Amino acid sequence: MKELVCDTDGVKFDPTFADAKVMRSPVPIRATGWRPTVNGKPVCLVTDISSVTAPGPYFTETYPSEGAGNAIIKTLKPDQQPSWCKVMGVGVLLMGTQFTAEFTGTRPATQSSQTPNDPMFNVPRVGTGSFITQQKFVTVG
Repeated sequence: MKELVCDTDGVKFDPTFADAKVMRSPVPIRATGWRPTVNGKPVCLVTDISSVTAPGPYFTETYPSEGAGNAIIKTLKPDQQPSWCKVMGVGVLLMGTQFTAEFTGTRPATQSSQTPNDPMFNVPRVGTGSFITQQKFVTVG
């Protein structure tokens, strides 16, 4: 059984995105539109992942001075989006295992003032993440 993800539950991005380390606290996911509620909180649907953006600093071993960028949810795993549990034709979002995440820099990390910046800062780097549910009593599966 997997817990339903609800409005304001946490989205935690793991710190490693390829060669980059991203320092980011969990961010909330927001449910949009009408939907059923659990304990007064709207249930999240798979379409709600598109609104999750987590800005934060990053660095690499070669470029240890912080740059900045954004982490997003790229793809969900099958156990996070059951095909048989939908609201108005859209799948509900479950805690499940880890999703695939992507981090893209907006400001390059640097090595020092005398050397070039991270040339790959704006190339998407792949990582993982997970949902942190606040309620544990409504499950699916």
